[in-house]
Amino acid sequence: MRISPDKALENFVKISKINLGDASESDTRSKIIDRILKESLNWQDDDISREEPGDSGYADYILRLGQRNVLIIEAKKKGFSFKLPIQFGLKRDYSLNGVLKKDTKLVKTINQARNYCNDKGVRFGAISNGDQFVVFDAKKPGHDWRKGKSKVFYSFHDIKSNFIDFWNLLSKDAVENGSLVDSLTREEEEFKFIKPVDGIRFKNETQPRNELYRYMIPIIQHTFREMTDQKRVEMLKECYVLENESKETSITLRSCLSDSLADLSFKKIEQDEEHAGVFHMDFYKHMESVREAPPDPIICLLLGKIGSGKTTFIFRFFNIVLDEEERKRVKWFYVDFRNAPVEEESIRSYILKSILDEFRIKYGELLDDILGKLKIKTVEPKIEDISRLFLMLKYENYVPSLVIDNVDQHRVKSSIFHEKVFLEANNLTKVLRTITIMTLREESFYRSSTGGVFNAYYIDQYHIFPPDLRKMLLKRLDYILRKLELPKDEMEKWFNISANFERQIDKIRDFLKIIKDTVEARANRSVSKFVSKTSGGNMRRALELFANFLVSGNTKIREILDTYHREGSYIIAEHQFIRSIILGNYRYYSKNSSYLMNIFDLNIDLTKSHFLKLKILNYAEDKMAVDSPYGGGYISINKVIEEASNISISHKAMEDSILQLAKYGLILLNTRSKTDMEGASHFRITECGSYFLHILMKRFSYVDLVLADTPTADVDVSLRIRQMLPSRELDTRFKRTSLFINYLNEMEKREFENKPENRLSELGKYKFAQGIMSSFRREERYIQKRIGEKLMSLDHVL
Repeated sequence: MRISPDKALENFVKISKINLGDASESDTRSKIIDRILKESLNWQDDDISREEPGDSGYADYILRLGQRNVLIIEAKKKGFSFKLPIQFGLKRDYSLNGVLKKDTKLVKTINQARNYCNDKGVRFGAISNGDQFVVFDAKKPGHDWRKGKSKVFYSFHDIKSNFIDFWNLLSKDAVENGSLVDSLTREEEEFKFIKPVDGIRFKNETQPRNELYRYMIPIIQHTFREMTDQKRVEMLKECYVLENESKETSITLRSCLSDSLADLSFKKIEQDEEHAGVFHMDFYKHMESVREAPPDPIICLLLGKIGSGKTTFIFRFFNIVLDEEERKRVKWFYVDFRNAPVEEESIRSYILKSILDEFRIKYGELLDDILGKLKIKTVEPKIEDISRLFLMLKYENYVPSLVIDNVDQHRVKSSIFHEKVFLEANNLTKVLRTITIMTLREESFYRSSTGGVFNAYYIDQYHIFPPDLRKMLLKRLDYILRKLELPKDEMEKWFNISANFERQIDKIRDFLKIIKDTVEARANRSVSKFVSKTSGGNMRRALELFANFLVSGNTKIREILDTYHREGSYIIAEHQFIRSIILGNYRYYSKNSSYLMNIFDLNIDLTKSHFLKLKILNYAEDKMAVDSPYGGGYISINKVIEEASNISISHKAMEDSILQLAKYGLILLNTRSKTDMEGASHFRITECGSYFLHILMKRFSYVDLVLADTPTADVDVSLRIRQMLPSRELDTRFKRTSLFINYLNEMEKREFENKPENRLSELGKYKFAQGIMSSFRREERYIQKRIGEKLMSLDHVL
């Protein structure tokens, strides 16, 4: 059993009072070092191997974490003192090649321990006489090991006075968290990192939204929101997208597309104009089975990513897909859990109240008719009353259906709460004899299906993929443009337009035509792909991002319209489009205000590499074929951290990078958490992560924005970029981007020179800077060519 640091110190004080006199090495080990390891540093007997043979002799101690050897300790007897330097002010860090080599006994003992490390493949060694400890880096890959670091503890008194340092280096708790790597292998080269944007006044300033902003808002509010109310049924008919993105995705990305359900059984919904696929067929069967008495509970679980269109699918199914006769027969009651109370004991009462509210709003006349037949005036949201109403529905040949939606958008994020809702829905389904449909995000279902209540019931599971974003945008833009051709009184039925709207309508139409042409003209779908991938397949979020472009202060409406009117057509450049989406109304990129990750950012307290996150992504993608308890492509966090420690990347640096990647959706933890790593043991790359790795990190529009907020180790480069940041001139943007990528290239070269072991590491071997530069140069030439062609065309017209 592990003990606290306080108890560990208390035990150490007791051990330090033991007087062994002229003790043997065996006594020193058994009565001092053994007890320090177990009683003061939390190592257990199973973690310690003693007197293990090797080519160089018998290693006194080998400390292990699981199956991995992490530290070898060479013990000497209590009276075998090492001559350690004494100086004013306690110094604990020494080079093995410095003053320590003056003591021949010390050098001989260190060499002996180092030989044992070589025999056993252990990176770190230590020597101790029970009173003094010297801990050192026994390998230093790519360099003479004697130039490595060591940590010195001078005596019992020193350890007792500075027990936190001793604990934070050698306790099992600390070593598990990478203390040896952090303390003994940290890069020796010191850098001063500066963000280019930090020297700019008002760096967080926002710009006014564009000149069409107030006219676009009512259009956005009507058209770029969910189509899930009765006022939008017509729009739902015209704008619903049947095709989903999975058909257009590469094999590599497709394997990541449904990350949570890769190894679970579900029915994939394929839709057409009149039919909702297997869901539709099963619903017909259920309509017949509810007539039977008593039927088994019928619960259909509709699964999909966040924002994949689960709610929209349900509204379309009941309002459009069911034919007129079926819609008359089916009475569906929608329960939205976003505003449900947090108390578990209130779940049933909330569902019952929602059912009654829906009854009154959607089927008021039918409710009055039923109450008249039952000869009662009022009804309460109690199970007895609702049961009587539903019994009458079935008596009148209606089919009741209960929809439980947005459970995982509730304030309580716990999977236990989701399971409680399911159990209550299951109970109500039995009592009310309904066809119940419950929606869940994939990750919510996954958490419960791996050991929760969903394993205990047979449930029909259906999966819906996100719609094709490009087609969604085109349909909605077409819809808006059609409405803008209507007379004003007709238009006002759809858009809450302002007094001056008519004066601006020509500009609005032209601007939206340009947007439509831009989305439509992209054969490679780069703009819609950018929005779709960086929003993680969340169509709700993707529409918000697209709408942000329409009103962003960085969207230069006047320039766009002037060019359009002058040339008769205009396609907005990808870099212009992406710039407005990423920045919104901000002048400069900041990770604190942007939804998009800066892949080159680094925590300078933990690492000096701009490429660590990219290495993790590349490593994860190369392991896509690996199987695991969580499905294909999930890799062990401990395994990748162990790989990192072999090239002197600390445990903390890896944890920080993995958590950041999860936060922005570039990887998926097996716990599905984006806020912490508690309980996480594996992760896999996501579709968004593959997009960053192969496309976005090389894009001029992306690099040009994030460089402003990237800590840069070359002061001259940072200052030169800072001077260029205020400019929006394309040539200046090319220059600062080229300067930044050259800096990245130099940092990557230096990284491999200082750590030649990276070349042989499965994690460290990846290089990126040259690929980024090559891609940038191609894009630069393409943009300049397009600008040149436009200028020639303009000269010809003039």
